[in-house]
Amino acid sequence: MRHFARRITVLLFLVLCLTGCSLVKSLESGLPLWYFGSKNPRNQVYFVGEGRASTQRQAELLAFTNITDKLSSYLGNQTARSAYRELSTDGTISDYGLTVIDRFVRTEDNGEVLVLIRSVADRTLLDVFRSAEAVDLGTRLDRIEALILKGDEEIKKGRDVTGLKYYLQSMVLSGKTDTRNLRKEYSFDTILEEVLYVLGNIELYVLDPKPEEPSCTVSVRRRGSFISSPVAECPVFTAFEAVDGRYRIYSDSYVFQTDSKGVFHFTTVNPNILASGKVTFMLGLSDEVRDVGEVSESAARRLREALLATNVNFIYQKKHAMGTIAVTSMEYSTLGDFIPDGNSTAYIAGLFEKDGAPAMQCPAQHNLKDPFLLDTARSMYPDAGVLFVSRSGITDTVYSDTGVVAVSMEGSVILYNMKDSSVIFSSGIVNATGFGSSYEEAFENGRNTISDIFYSLIKAVYV
Repeated sequence: MRHFARRITVLLFLVLCLTGCSLVKSLESGLPLWYFGSKNPRNQVYFVGEGRASTQRQAELLAFTNITDKLSSYLGNQTARSAYRELSTDGTISDYGLTVIDRFVRTEDNGEVLVLIRSVADRTLLDVFRSAEAVDLGTRLDRIEALILKGDEEIKKGRDVTGLKYYLQSMVLSGKTDTRNLRKEYSFDTILEEVLYVLGNIELYVLDPKPEEPSCTVSVRRRGSFISSPVAECPVFTAFEAVDGRYRIYSDSYVFQTDSKGVFHFTTVNPNILASGKVTFMLGLSDEVRDVGEVSESAARRLREALLATNVNFIYQKKHAMGTIAVTSMEYSTLGDFIPDGNSTAYIAGLFEKDGAPAMQCPAQHNLKDPFLLDTARSMYPDAGVLFVSRSGITDTVYSDTGVVAVSMEGSVILYNMKDSSVIFSSGIVNATGFGSSYEEAFENGRNTISDIFYSLIKAVYV
């Protein structure tokens, strides 16, 4: 007896696995399982008609009309009235090998009669009558179903967002297609609700935040009844603000992807990220939602709102781990003569300070070698962690007939670790040109331009 009960349990489990959501819907609604769709056999095509009316016969005629409408859509042309008459009287359409095989009748609480009729037709006979447009439509319907099935498989494997990409692609196709022959669960509105449901159960978390670096770990998980589960291989869009060489703030973004555990580690990809601000993490579905907007802006709006609800922000304020930076900038004339420090040291130190970096001016009054500059910086700022040393000189000066003066400069920059005098970064040769209405103005612009370049190079490694 126990073996029999076990067999029954196994059989029920197999039935549930094979029928899935359709069985659940059938049990909940009291409607037949075949109403919720069944895969067409290789040589046959199912058409299900639905009719509601005050009498059973009226409802049956509406169901037959529904079948011939779907048949017309499948063929790409209007079926003849004789075909409808044959179907409504004999339950067949001989030209297409179509036969009624199932009926369901139910009287609703309001007295309305519901009639469902399932018919099956010979695919070989149908294909003889199909137009080229109908064949193309059939290919598109197959593509919609294939995308949905791919999405289902991805979600089963824990790759929910990848699955949503397939769902959204199928929505776009569904919204642009005559879907009278498409199963209801593959319709635009049904897919939309499924996508919104899945999105509503995805959450992003910021773990182990280090706002001073800035860095953190981001986790993407799916809420469950009792425990949550990771969302693997999930594209996550990161957005933040940065500043360019002219101190103009701009928006920047990168895409990361979670691993098999649903996490990834975020670090500063762009060294020009603002000294303090926020990084926004969001699910990487914006392209697919944009495509949905071409079909239905209202649906895209609902999707954007659902995506926005999953966003999470990481607030940071960078702290420069190398500590105080001592700045020495040395300049040379066209002949290579040392020019006692003017404004370049103060200018470069000011660039660091604008980004919140603790910078100290260590101007050079003599043409000293780097070891002596290190010793000088240590004596002036014993607590400093690094020394910035730049050297630049004038290579050419051009006076144009229009009154514009151009001063060309070249130079290099080195960043030292003041504890052991090791080189952290060396730029090699850098070139820049300054323009002005006088030599003094062109020289100042050239000096500032090459200083900006030096700073942008060092900023990338000075964290």
